[in-house]
Amino acid sequence: ADIAEDHGLRVANHFYGTGINLAAGLHWLASRKTAFIFEYCLADTPLRFNLTKQEIKADANGFVHVPEGPGLGVDLNEEVLDKYVVNTTRNW
Repeated sequence: ADIAEDHGLRVANHFYGTGINLAAGLHWLASRKTAFIFEYCLADTPLRFNLTKQEIKADANGFVHVPEGPGLGVDLNEEVLDKYVVNTTRNW
């Protein structure tokens, strides 16, 4: 991104993943001086919309806003996380 910006080129972020990835991508893109678009997949996956308590979606004008608050601005949904936690013990 730095090289692109040094040459006056715009940067875009392409995203697919969980709300955590989405929040991180938005924060990164907001830090870029030549950012112009944030593309993300709308396909639903088990953790796409449920892993964080905050649902990050485009507003009526098509804008996605950077989450505010500590860290990335999103909170983990512990109930959803508990469904996917695997307890392992390694005795080596």
